[in-house]
Amino acid sequence: MVRSAGSVLGGGRYRLLRRWGVTADFEFWHAMDRVLDREVALTIIDGVSTQLGRSSVNEVFARTVALGQVRTAAVASVLDMVDGASFSAVVAEWIPSVSVDEASAGSTSVLGVARAVVELAAAMRGFHESGSVLAIGDSGRVRVSLDGIAYVAFPGTPASSERDSDIRGFCSVVRTLAAGVQSPDALGLMTGRDGQEVTAVAITDTLQGIVDQPLPRRIPFPHPSPMQSLRRRVTRRDRALWPRLPASQRSPWCCSARSGG
Repeated sequence: MVRSAGSVLGGGRYRLLRRWGVTADFEFWHAMDRVLDREVALTIIDGVSTQLGRSSVNEVFARTVALGQVRTAAVASVLDMVDGASFSAVVAEWIPSVSVDEASAGSTSVLGVARAVVELAAAMRGFHESGSVLAIGDSGRVRVSLDGIAYVAFPGTPASSERDSDIRGFCSVVRTLAAGVQSPDALGLMTGRDGQEVTAVAITDTLQGIVDQPLPRRIPFPHPSPMQSLRRRVTRRDRALWPRLPASQRSPWCCSARSGG
């Protein structure tokens, strides 16, 4: 069942505002919690009308608990998990943001892309090292905050999530954000580096190396002070008028310049 904007769920508590993605088993919605008067992100799971089934819905909730226990800018905070007769959903904090496609429309650089996704990569690495997954196989779950940080906007970990699907989803996000970069392969994320397998560890190390590169040293341009600029203008003018001016009207700057030269 694909819902439409304006629908009300959870006994009238959640009003759907805009759908940002849909898969065979999930819908990703920007919604309004009418009880607490706050915007939320809903990952809606239909255990009855989708392929997941009721037992798999419970497993989604169990796996999502790990996301709710992690505090990182790369994952929206999980606020609640709703299991009702008509629908089930993971309720997360709504962060003002844009979609990955919208973010890619602006001008960017390799460094800009690296800064945007480095925290997401670090979070993915942490989950993989702990034996869990970030569940970003569908890149539609990811958005970019107004601070320029890519994050999981719609948490919810299905049983089918694997590390490889995380890697593919992450690379899809990077590929989209780097669409306007002349050499997106410079990130070293699309293919293995030096024949090595692409892992969350390798991705994080690559991105961190890009972000940590020192900025090129800027050579300061010697701007003259207002007094120096005035002196130069007066000196040039007085030198031109020197033969025609009486001694009483000659600028002392010009005189000093003349006597010094």
